[in-house]
Amino acid sequence: MTTVGDVALNYYLHRDGRDSAAEQQRMEDIGAELAPALQDLD
Repeated sequence: MTTVGDVALNYYLHRDGRDSAAEQQRMEDIGAELAPALQDLD
């Protein structure tokens, strides 16, 4: 089973990194959106 964390990490490791600040912000936005759903899984 692939977790959301695995997907995020895989994406982070394979991004080209040319605009790392924007990518970091997008990751944080995605994390904030997913946090409630992840809490519901517990």
